[in-house]
Amino acid sequence: MMASPRRRWQWSTAAAVVAALGVGASAALAGPSGSPEAAGPARAGDLVAARTVTVTSVTDGDTFDTADGQTVRVLGIDSCESSTPRGPEATAEARRLLADQVVTLVEEPGVDTDRFGRQLRYVQLPGGADYGLTVVGAPHTGVYQGNNDAGPAYLDQLRAADDGRNCG
Repeated sequence: MMASPRRRWQWSTAAAVVAALGVGASAALAGPSGSPEAAGPARAGDLVAARTVTVTSVTDGDTFDTADGQTVRVLGIDSCESSTPRGPEATAEARRLLADQVVTLVEEPGVDTDRFGRQLRYVQLPGGADYGLTVVGAPHTGVYQGNNDAGPAYLDQLRAADDGRNCG
């Protein structure tokens, strides 16, 4: 039985996102593989849900709104709040990278929303770069220090790239 064109597109998009984020797409989409921690945001064996959206507005360095009415909080990172000295810099960088762009949102298995109802997602930029890994090296963004729902291997990547956050 052939998959519908839409279903084939969804699977190929998810496979591309998983591959770009450092997880073997065949392992991530095939089912349990016995490997608890693969590189990237999802563990090998987990089915990764991904979807593309258009960013309509940027709240700050780690939060934005999409054309389908959702608010997204980027998994794993924490940018300076807009009211701090480095906050406008974080927001400007997010606007430069995200505003009016079509990005791919990738779920961490078992993680959906935060206590404010924002979707918690990894964000793949046009061209394939991971947004969190792109901005975590700037002084306005660091690894989120609270109850971080990002996967352990992804957090290791963020920590390796993080030079410390200073909101000034």
